[in-house]
Amino acid sequence: MSSFKIIHYWVLLLFGVQLSTLGSTTAQEKAHPLRFLQLEYDNDVFSAEDWYYTQGIKVTWLAPKLGKSPLRKLLLNNRKDTQIVHHYGLQWTHSMYTPSLLTVNFVLPNDRPYASYMYVTQQHWMLHPTKKYRLFSQIGIGMMGPAALAEPMQRLIHYATGSVQPGGWKFQLQNDLVLQYEVRCDYSFSRKQVPSWIETIGFAQARLGLPLTDASAGVMLRLGKMKPFCSQLFSTSGGAAAEKTSYGWFYLQGQSYIVGYNATMSGGIWSQDSPYLLPERRVNR
Repeated sequence: MSSFKIIHYWVLLLFGVQLSTLGSTTAQEKAHPLRFLQLEYDNDVFSAEDWYYTQGIKVTWLAPKLGKSPLRKLLLNNRKDTQIVHHYGLQWTHSMYTPSLLTVNFVLPNDRPYASYMYVTQQHWMLHPTKKYRLFSQIGIGMMGPAALAEPMQRLIHYATGSVQPGGWKFQLQNDLVLQYEVRCDYSFSRKQVPSWIETIGFAQARLGLPLTDASAGVMLRLGKMKPFCSQLFSTSGGAAAEKTSYGWFYLQGQSYIVGYNATMSGGIWSQDSPYLLPERRVNR
């Protein structure tokens, strides 16, 4: 791996497509653990682009029974503090990457290769509404390369939307192992327990394994009518079903990355003989 380098980016507003069931994510979770099914879908067709990170799908299922999985022993845990609210989940993730020109049927030198991966993770969330923090950890396994079925998926979507068909999937990174571990901590600097109009949250995250080894940290500023960030699992959660109060907010976020290795560019353990990949020395971070 090459030396770590730092990347900065700023986000003003985030728009996404999300379907979910709502449940209580406050102190009531101790008696009634959250059951949650969520679908997230990203596609750059919404921004009239088709390059680099071009599509992502995540399906997340949370249920108390998932806390009985033996994999939970590999995740962060704190059973001594009785104020912590625990949530366990499974997530299926699929991500797809393409070079800057989609239509050409030859390799573009110094551009990113076609790549995709999908994997399943066991997740554990720990929420501490009193101390204002959330801890998250997950471990996942899956496949990268043609086994992730990105080519037929993209061709089908482009056919359905009338978009141009990709020309270079035959040069994609070959099949390889996905093995990923991730931890994240969010901490609220705001002290109010009731819904407020402004909240500042600091966060840090680290990922180790394949396809991604990196770390990041940043600050988020939320403005609007909202519940405390660390008293709920997802920012879209609206509280108990009987609650009639409406919430709405927007946020600003700044984040810095330290990138160690990206297997979707330089290949993994067994995909070094792929038709095309970017050697580490040529990856510009």
